[in-house]
Amino acid sequence: VEHPLPDSTMGKVKTQRARRHLKAVALAKEEAADDAADAVEQPESDGQVEEAGPVDKKTKRAKRHQAWLEKLEASHVAIAAEKKKHEKRVEAKKSLPPMPVIPVFTGEKKPLAAKRVHSRKGRNHTLMAEALQLQSVLSHPAYQKDPLGTLHEHIMNTHHADDA
Repeated sequence: VEHPLPDSTMGKVKTQRARRHLKAVALAKEEAADDAADAVEQPESDGQVEEAGPVDKKTKRAKRHQAWLEKLEASHVAIAAEKKKHEKRVEAKKSLPPMPVIPVFTGEKKPLAAKRVHSRKGRNHTLMAEALQLQSVLSHPAYQKDPLGTLHEHIMNTHHADDA
């Protein structure tokens, strides 16, 4: 680095920084020129040879528009495929027999809210108790014979017990 002022004056010295951006731009321009040269040598899929050199604004706009239309068409194809899958699922659901209706009780009494357990030990205890209760329900012979009927009977019994 050469200093513009002599050492005796001790003026402010600017450091020379490397200009990395300019090198990157130069490399990108070289790659673009190489790509353009390759495009001239290789014909496109239409059988036309793309010309190297300046391209007018209308041609650029037309190419951009064509690329956009291809991208749009691809998204429309994907949406149509998803719609077709959805219609198949809806048809499959319609072909299933209807589920039995379970009556909904709208009584005046509100169900008691379960107390929230804050400790890990309490949550684990509750989880284990509920797991044991579920196992006993699943292994009950009446539930195994007719699950929905048993649930319906249980709801009717507990609802009538609350009314008394």
